Amino acid sequence: MHFSRVFGGFDKDIELTFTSPMAVQWEDETFGLIGLPELPACAATEFKSYTYPTLIVPDSKWADLYAARTHMAEEYKSHKVAHYAFVSMNDLLHVLSQENPSVRVVEARNA
Repeated sequence: MHFSRVFGGFDKDIELTFTSPMAVQWEDETFGLIGLPELPACAATEFKSYTYPTLIVPDSKWADLYAARTHMAEEYKSHKVAHYAFVSMNDLLHVLSQENPSVRVVEARNA
């Protein structure tokens, strides 16, 4: 995620890596179809008009639906499929995974 490209933002970016994602869905930010709760705003005064960019979606219907189709009935009751949502200025990226991603702070790159 390129936080360094935000005016007044940070001088570093973060890299999130999922080793075994179950599903990935990109959406245009203006018409997201996968359900999300009300998105929280950043706490810092200079970024209060920005949505918090990394979320784990609680009680995700998308995660439950996916788990219901990929798990046996007994496994479904305690499934660990998590719905991660990444919000940028123009895009939404959804990832389903049973494992947490690894997170690394990286130097900003011009791309």
